[in-house]
Amino acid sequence: MLMTKHLTKPIRAIHFMVLAFLMTLSACVTENKIQKLEANGNCEQAEKLISEKYSGQKQLYHKAMLYINCENNRAKGIPILKKLASANYIPALGRLVEYNLATSQQHIKYSQLKNEAEQNAKEEKLKRMETLANIGRYGSGALGRQSSKNSETKRSSDSVTCFAQGDYISGSYKTCKYDCMGSAYSLSIDATDICPLTVDG
Repeated sequence: MLMTKHLTKPIRAIHFMVLAFLMTLSACVTENKIQKLEANGNCEQAEKLISEKYSGQKQLYHKAMLYINCENNRAKGIPILKKLASANYIPALGRLVEYNLATSQQHIKYSQLKNEAEQNAKEEKLKRMETLANIGRYGSGALGRQSSKNSETKRSSDSVTCFAQGDYISGSYKTCKYDCMGSAYSLSIDATDICPLTVDG
């Protein structure tokens, strides 16, 4: 009994990391499927896949790009990009800049948000590396210590609003996925709880 209990935590940690890897792999496969459908002119199938696999701002962004690239209908796609850009959605701001349709304020905002997102991504990478190092050093019990430390850090720093993109359940935990202005964020909660619609990332 004692041996089984001791092994449960490392197995959960490994299980969580495998699930995170599979989610990342799944997202890449979806992107590739959409790109292939668009390249073959199967716009309706690509739009259906976008509706199935994405939600919120990410779904709107991909549909706008589908209208522009696959249907050659900029009149349908650009207004969606402008609406997303007004909510400071980084990919949409980037496209408006690329298409020379961004205002000077949008250029400035895009540069600021892009720099912040890159800095946040670097910090997240360092935190993940630290967490993995702690797992190796202290076992999976380090996960709890690290995640509570990270949440304290997030609360004290400037934060952005992250919007729910979906969730999945693994055992007794639910992982809520969020889009933080183009950056991914996840939150683990009890499997019976409901994911918040927004969080500060």
